[in-house]
Amino acid sequence: MDILATQTYYITDRSIHWNEQLYVESEYRLQLSEEVIRTNSHIFSFKDVWDMSYKPMSDNKGILYLHTIQGVFSFYIKTRPFEFIEIYQEIKLAQKRENNSG
Repeated sequence: MDILATQTYYITDRSIHWNEQLYVESEYRLQLSEEVIRTNSHIFSFKDVWDMSYKPMSDNKGILYLHTIQGVFSFYIKTRPFEFIEIYQEIKLAQKRENNSG
């Protein structure tokens, strides 16, 4: 399984220790191949992914949404995901053409 694109995303965990609020930000990667989209905790079969969208915020940060048969999953990102989304759309279009021709 060749990885065609990656997109870095972040998860911030909040905890309280000795009456002090602590934030720990962890970095992960969405990995896109022709068969699956892989996160730190899920593997989505490509046929189970309906769409992908992006909601920009300030300073190139935003939320990448993965629309799946299991619901919508959101990923906090700090870079624009346009290349990642474009590769996803190209794969989806190629698979649709393949299904329609066969």
